[in-house]
Amino acid sequence: MFRLAEANDATRILAIYNQVIDRRTVTADLQPATLESRNAWFNLHLTSTKYPLWVYELDGEVVAWCSYSQFYSRSAYDGSAEISFYLDQAIHGKGIGKQCVQFLIEQMPHYQLHTLLAFVFGNNSQSLGLLNRMGFEPWGTLPRVADMQDHFEDLVILGYKR
Repeated sequence: MFRLAEANDATRILAIYNQVIDRRTVTADLQPATLESRNAWFNLHLTSTKYPLWVYELDGEVVAWCSYSQFYSRSAYDGSAEISFYLDQAIHGKGIGKQCVQFLIEQMPHYQLHTLLAFVFGNNSQSLGLLNRMGFEPWGTLPRVADMQDHFEDLVILGYKR
């Protein structure tokens, strides 16, 4: 079940996010996020009427989260948003990632969005495949833009139009 994130969800959201940092294939963060380092990001989502943060609960426990974020600060881009979704590693392969993406697509009209953007590392075949199956199309690639310390990653830009 999806619900809007609350302040007391911050620790669990960070724990899920931090699970992928060591893999160096999902996020460009190279060090684990802390409550202090993500406080402004978290508060922005909690107070935003345009770019919310949701959690997904399974048996009363937060096991995933997803969000919209501002794509670009100029007003002509207000109908577009970047999406993010992260799952606890214990629930991978159970279809919850698909539910997150479907939920974000379904919520678009409530936030006056016509376009969703996803920025995914080129080696992240799971996310690329999922987004492709959900109707996202590749709109571009920025080659070798992320220095992951032990390798470089391309950034694939995917888009979805309502």
